Amino acid sequence: MNIIRRQFKNLSIISKNLIQNTYCTKYPTLPEKWVMPIKICSVEPQKSGDGGIDYKIAETDYIQHFDKSKELQNCNEILNKLCSVKYNRKKELVHVRRIKALELVQRHKLDRGSMESRIAAATVEIHRLQEHYNICKKDIQSKVFLKELIEKRRKWLKKLRLIDYSRFEFLLEKLNLTYHPPLEQDIRLTVKYSTKKLHEKRCDQIIQQKLDTYKAELQGQQKDFFKEKAEKLAFIRKEEIECGIVPTITELQIKEAEAKAASFV
Repeated sequence: MNIIRRQFKNLSIISKNLIQNTYCTKYPTLPEKWVMPIKICSVEPQKSGDGGIDYKIAETDYIQHFDKSKELQNCNEILNKLCSVKYNRKKELVHVRRIKALELVQRHKLDRGSMESRIAAATVEIHRLQEHYNICKKDIQSKVFLKELIEKRRKWLKKLRLIDYSRFEFLLEKLNLTYHPPLEQDIRLTVKYSTKKLHEKRCDQIIQQKLDTYKAELQGQQKDFFKEKAEKLAFIRKEEIECGIVPTITELQIKEAEAKAASFV
């Protein structure tokens, strides 16, 4: 039994070496090493497609319901500061941002229910939650709500893209968004799959380099080829005339071959 086990062990080692040698022969070594890319969280702006909106809000701007007050213009500096964005809660700043974002896309001043207005309001809330997530990474509840809101906005964008593509492009431009359509096939990044793709890319590059070299070699031989062609065509025409046969080659064909040879430097 021990002899049989030893023989099977030797056979397994030999087969393993053969497989490795075959793999190395089939796939040449790569000049660079594949490295696993850094995974980006689904709530980050790179994944959600948020490029940021230029709200154009100054620190001295008034908060909501005070921006159109004429009495504040004649008040003292302290009262103006108390009604400004800088000296109020973050909630008031978000209200002002929402108004600014709605002004970019709404159809009229009272528009709150259209697809554009809903997406603009959701985008402002997404920006607020992303700022909060960058500070409080352990707030799982806010992260879940942020992820759900991003998915809901992506669903609205997909629907708007099917209904009216011009409005969809207008909305992406005004809100500085990038639409990432869902993948048809979920591909998991693995070392084996990615290395195989790198090998295929490297093999294609080698093949293309050899084709380019062969093409340059053939182009270098074109001048001699057309020169020889013109001489042989002239010889065939001369022989046909001497034998009393109607020539099958015209003088125009000979001149074209000579002009083609002269065109190469």
